Amino acid sequence: MLPRALVLSVLLLLPLLLAPGVAHAIKKPTCTDPYDAVDSVWRWQQKEGEIRLDYASACFDAAGRSLRQRQRLAQRLAVVYDHEPAIIDLERLREMKADHVDPATREAKVVPHERFPEVYLERRAGRWLWSKRSLDWIDRYYVENLSGLDRAVESMPSWLKGEVFEVAYWQYLALALLLACGLVLRKALRVVVAARLRRLSQRIGPSLTRSLVDVVASPGATLLVAVLLRLGYPQLRLPADAALVVQLAVRLLIIVSVLWATYRAIDLLAVHLEARAQKTEGRLDSQLVPLLRKALKVVLVVAGALIVLQMLNVNVPSLLAGLGLGGLAVALAAKETLANLFGSLAILLDGPFQIGDWVSVEGVEGTVEEVGLRSTRLRTAQDSVVVFPNAKLADARIDNFQHRRYRRCLATVALGYEAAPEQVQAFVEGARAVVQANPGTHKDAYEIHVAGFGAQGLEVQVLFFLAVQDWSEELRLRHNVYLELVRLARDLGVRLAVPARALLVERPAAPGAEPARPAVPAPEELRRVVEGYGPGGALGRPAGAPVSHGFWPVAEGAA
Repeated sequence: MLPRALVLSVLLLLPLLLAPGVAHAIKKPTCTDPYDAVDSVWRWQQKEGEIRLDYASACFDAAGRSLRQRQRLAQRLAVVYDHEPAIIDLERLREMKADHVDPATREAKVVPHERFPEVYLERRAGRWLWSKRSLDWIDRYYVENLSGLDRAVESMPSWLKGEVFEVAYWQYLALALLLACGLVLRKALRVVVAARLRRLSQRIGPSLTRSLVDVVASPGATLLVAVLLRLGYPQLRLPADAALVVQLAVRLLIIVSVLWATYRAIDLLAVHLEARAQKTEGRLDSQLVPLLRKALKVVLVVAGALIVLQMLNVNVPSLLAGLGLGGLAVALAAKETLANLFGSLAILLDGPFQIGDWVSVEGVEGTVEEVGLRSTRLRTAQDSVVVFPNAKLADARIDNFQHRRYRRCLATVALGYEAAPEQVQAFVEGARAVVQANPGTHKDAYEIHVAGFGAQGLEVQVLFFLAVQDWSEELRLRHNVYLELVRLARDLGVRLAVPARALLVERPAAPGAEPARPAVPAPEELRRVVEGYGPGGALGRPAGAPVSHGFWPVAEGAA
């Protein structure tokens, strides 16, 4: 019987326990401390509980106001604070004792929120009350700034006054209209700014004009949306929590707009610096500009992240201190990244190469395309990109071909063994004349001699140097010299041996007859050919043999 009686008792008492106002009946404001005086205003106006405006205004200075006026003023006080929004730190008030005194003024006075320094509580006869001067100020502020919305809300249909998450339908609709107006204005501003800036294209060029449009138009239009929301949402009288969310979104839009414009402005600045760097003789400026652009962007992103964290009420100094305590772990985890960063600084200070140099690193040849904070990129002759970490590149053996004063060319020309010694000597002298006559060759450093007896013929070593700056010019001048050597051998009647095996069958000569020997030009003829290939000679073509644009070569003797 006992369990059944217990269940019946609980069922009978449950409606009383759940009845509105019973839970708060024992919490009538006593106004004995600042926390109770402030908390009672909002606690007794919460929609999920019992609304008791008499309790909400219990800690008001009653001088000159009736109970009904104080109740209406309690509603206005909550609306004013929610309108900003100005969220009161109740935990700070909870720590204040009943005999609290302001340490600055030595008065029994408390300002609930610094946003409204005109509103304060004061202790009278052991009770903390909202002062009469503060209540008068709240009344004036409400009438001057917020009273017009009351009449508009009263004239709305009842279905617009319904709520979801304590936000009325008309408030959702008003936010949507604000956002739509902002997007329309954003599009219009972007078009107007783009049209205005394009008028400058004739003076500053189309490329710079497009860059200015990217910097100003989109970020500026987004900033306009944020400003419109900032001006509009306080008039909607949103609940404090919803107003805080919208306020945070507006601040984020403003910060993103500024960071967005600054980020693009860095690219515009880099383009301007690159144009200035191209006019200087050295290429160090061209190498510094990409590093400067990346460093500025990294600093901007880090600063933006810290600002956002500060806005989200994250204790940034404590966070940085925590990172300092975990600096060892971070340093170990980012060891390679830090090594690459210091490697980029070493490359920048030591200058083993610059952007545009042709280098060889660990057997890979290519043109330096980009020197970044972490890696360096080489563009190879196959048009592929090889990436080297800067830490390894700083310690690697780098062969910089760009710093060569002259480019070495070595060739071995094999002459047929049937050539007479006079013809061989004439070929050697003629090759020296070719080097002297061709532009771009170093006239004081070349060696051309018979080097040995090869399997195909008598080997003549041709060593000379070219004073050129790029690989394409080197190939062209080398082509000219080699082609001159081929023509020289032809004019001297000397056969250039090819790497092939030849079987020489020699028939015995008739008794008493001399063996047949190839005809050798007269010494005067050999001398004429050699001098013809020298500087100012009639046979040489220092500019190279002319070649047509098609398949067939230009006819002999053509210019």
